[in-house]
Amino acid sequence: MGEKKISSLQDNISVMFILNILKKGWKLMVIFLLLGAAAAYAISTYFITPQYASNLSLYVTNSNNMSGASSSSDLNYSSRLARTYIIILKEATVREQVANKLHTKVSAGQLSGMVTLESVDDTEVIKISATSSDPELSAEICNVYGSVAPEVLQRVVKAGSVEIIGKAKAASTPVSPNVNKNTLYGAAAGVAAAIVIVLLRVLIDNTVQSEEEFKRIIGIPVWASIPSFTNSAKDKRHKGSDAAALRRTIINSQTPFAITEAYKNARTSMSFTITDSSAKAVVITSCEPDAGKSTTVANLAMTMAKTNAKVLIVDSDLRKPIQHKYFKIDNSRGLSGVLAGHYSVGSCIKEVAKNLYLMPSGVIPPNPSELIASRNMSQLIKELKNVYDYIFFDAPPASVVTDATVLAPKVDGVLFIVRQNRTEYSDIQKIIDDIRRLDGKILGTIITDSSNFSSIGLSRYKAYDYHYGGVSIRNDSSKKAEGDKDKNASAPKLTPAPEPKPQPKPKDSGDKK
Repeated sequence: MGEKKISSLQDNISVMFILNILKKGWKLMVIFLLLGAAAAYAISTYFITPQYASNLSLYVTNSNNMSGASSSSDLNYSSRLARTYIIILKEATVREQVANKLHTKVSAGQLSGMVTLESVDDTEVIKISATSSDPELSAEICNVYGSVAPEVLQRVVKAGSVEIIGKAKAASTPVSPNVNKNTLYGAAAGVAAAIVIVLLRVLIDNTVQSEEEFKRIIGIPVWASIPSFTNSAKDKRHKGSDAAALRRTIINSQTPFAITEAYKNARTSMSFTITDSSAKAVVITSCEPDAGKSTTVANLAMTMAKTNAKVLIVDSDLRKPIQHKYFKIDNSRGLSGVLAGHYSVGSCIKEVAKNLYLMPSGVIPPNPSELIASRNMSQLIKELKNVYDYIFFDAPPASVVTDATVLAPKVDGVLFIVRQNRTEYSDIQKIIDDIRRLDGKILGTIITDSSNFSSIGLSRYKAYDYHYGGVSIRNDSSKKAEGDKDKNASAPKLTPAPEPKPQPKPKDSGDKK
């Protein structure tokens, strides 16, 4: 699966992809930029020995020209003669003479790495440069070379002559290291290293990173990307009790616009995805715990109920049920009791909001997998589809137990919940293959904890109250009135739902047999 992700990235690299990578790793880039700049500055300042350079120029003349005026041919001859002089002055014997006059301050071998001789722009001027950690020594080397050169050249070439132009002086500032340039190079190297690290993390990371990437790799429709309910620092500081934290993830009038609209997108996708059945029974599962599955079930059901559709949530997680906590109802009667034949269906269904009903899990049984796979479960689904427009089965994570896989062939399809930056593609593909092997149908995916929404996007519409009939602007008084209304209606009256179909009256009126 990792190779498939790499291949997908290679085929779909774009400007937006690169910008997203840079956006994701900008903090690391800033840190590496500062570290690279600081390291280069420290090395250049404290660990590299400064080098000082001195220069001396020699002017080559044509000694055969006695008139004093230089023609073009004379200048060309002098230029060629200068190149010859440079070759001679680079000889080891000349370096030995210079080293002897320096009184063993440097050797002839060391001079070869300290001295450079070159013709200035192919003219008749020879430039002697010496570089060392001692500015006085650099100047002395140039001056000694200048004093040795005329005698050696006259003796060897016997043509032309050289004149010393000025005198080499000790430099007051070093020519290397260039602290500013090295610091800039260090900063650039730090940024480059950070970009490589970010790219490697993206290529190696096998988790879901974005909606576009998921579509390319898995090929399943994404119904919606749900932002985190705790994006703000205020939400993270005031989590409160577990029950209170759960209820804050249920959409209400204070839920950010981006979140409510994401659930509406999921609702629209569902309406267009499963149209061949009068009742839409959907198993909703995830790969791992804490993917936001149960929250998504509750909010998607509430969003669907607002269209006047009759919606039922069945908490089919018979190991760690949670839906009864969202809606604050008793969990003593529920799915496990119905499947075991202890209770009637109607006595286990509660109306938790307008058009929204909940069948909790009931007491945790010793054999949850057997109950889910039983004929009673298949019969229950058929009965419920006669009464409700949509039925959402909140199944346990498919990578932990097989309940969702077993349920898949009994319903209209499976909705997969994945968590961004956490759910791995290898787990997703394995579960999808297992469901399809049992003739289950994968309807789509909802990505939770999505980071594709900025804080600006989440708060842009918080001054508005959106309805299907239009848009109304909230003011302080309306907010207060809504707050008072919410206090009075915070706990909806829970009443038993009607029986899915007429049944014989139990001897003990629905109590335990």
